[in-house]
Amino acid sequence: RFLIEAREDYVKQQYPVDLDEIKLLVGEYDTLIRDLGVNRYTLESKRSQAMLYAIYLDQIPFAVDMLQEIIGNQRSGKYLVSQCKVDLGNIYLLDGQPWESTLLYSQVEKTNKESQLGYEAKLHNARLHYYYGDFSLAQSHLDILKEATSRKISNDAIQLSLLIKDNTFLDSTDQVMREFASVELLLFQNRDEQARQKLDSMIQAYASHSIIDELHFLDAKLLRKAGKFEEAV
Repeated sequence: RFLIEAREDYVKQQYPVDLDEIKLLVGEYDTLIRDLGVNRYTLESKRSQAMLYAIYLDQIPFAVDMLQEIIGNQRSGKYLVSQCKVDLGNIYLLDGQPWESTLLYSQVEKTNKESQLGYEAKLHNARLHYYYGDFSLAQSHLDILKEATSRKISNDAIQLSLLIKDNTFLDSTDQVMREFASVELLLFQNRDEQARQKLDSMIQAYASHSIIDELHFLDAKLLRKAGKFEEAV
């Protein structure tokens, strides 16, 4: 099981991601679950498999069914159920259903207060509000997360908070920041071509705005994702 998970980590960090390798991983998880039966370890593997289906293979309804099956399984512990709810929230956001997402994130926050997973759910909620241009609500979450016990979560919260503050303090309408956040949402949803077109037009339109460095950095991320490393550099 750990060998498959290690291979999954490796495959997901290769650019561009090889979809044939993703399909092989899905098959290996199928074999593992069939050979070992349903238990708390293979349910974790099924969770990983569901996210591969949703993010890389564009089989969102199937992935949702898999995660809901894990949530409803009596062998699933409370922590795994909460993890699956966060995953479901991410999938609904991927599918353009933010209200379903925020409901699930909030459930996990409430049932995992003052814990790492609860803070992660709050960070997801902050990003959701950021993606949809509700910066004041996003900041209210981020202000709490800056004091989180996890350095990674705290750093992520500080980074997003600074991004919002640095690019809205001179813009009373927040219009440019809203456009930028919408590009980031497109990238989250794997709508790379739409993101590329919108990003190109923003680089042309806002060459003198404080957002320009973030636009170039996002451009580099897109190029890296496509495997165009020299252009990204």
